[in-house]
Amino acid sequence: MSFMAQNHPLVRIRWSEGALSLVPENDEEQKRVQVEGFQISTSFPRLPTIVRLDFFQDVVSRASRYGDLVEPMAFLREGTNREADGDFIQAFYSYYFVLEGLYAQGRSNEHGVLAAFAKSVILTNVCTAVLNSFFRPGGPTDEDVKKLAPLLAAQKCDMTVEGLQRFLVRMRNQLHHFSRKSTRAQPHPFNQAAFTSVAHLAGFVATVALRLEQLKIDQGMASLGAENLRPPIQGDPGDPKCSGANANASEEQR
Repeated sequence: MSFMAQNHPLVRIRWSEGALSLVPENDEEQKRVQVEGFQISTSFPRLPTIVRLDFFQDVVSRASRYGDLVEPMAFLREGTNREADGDFIQAFYSYYFVLEGLYAQGRSNEHGVLAAFAKSVILTNVCTAVLNSFFRPGGPTDEDVKKLAPLLAAQKCDMTVEGLQRFLVRMRNQLHHFSRKSTRAQPHPFNQAAFTSVAHLAGFVATVALRLEQLKIDQGMASLGAENLRPPIQGDPGDPKCSGANANASEEQR
């Protein structure tokens, strides 16, 4: 099948979805057919959601506050979509980029990234919360925790804040390289499911991180007074870009 993509317009084979259709060729066969077909899928169903007016108004009123978080939030959305499609390796990439963009301070090698991560108070609080919730015995993520145990051991990472951060960085390194001779699980199109729990963990960390970053911005806005909670007009005194307090908060975040 992969060979066909070299010479023919084969875009993708959706191995996560299968379908069977029965096509009667005459009236007699039509009478015998009770089910015309069925479809199975390992992807998460995308169900329509009703957006309430008050929720939409709240989103619009807050949108201008989170300008510095647009790209990280876009990566989170992309990761969620890729995870729903069963593309767990690509989902992990997107979730990791949330953390890298917010806390790695432009570093890319393991030593530099971990040093930058260690300096972030917010990321430390995020990892502490994840250790107390995602890894809580008897929780809804128990199955993921069991699957992560051998991966944590293979990467020589313990269940600490530093160990969790090191694990995410080392999984980034592993999933960005492919070797046919390696004995470790390799990232390739037929092995997405092997990294389901890794993607779940990274998505959990990224989600908590963005929520805390948003809370920090909200608290900074609240400290300026209730009149500053409205969507500001660019250039007026309510514009966060003109606020010394917000500028200091943004500088501290960077």
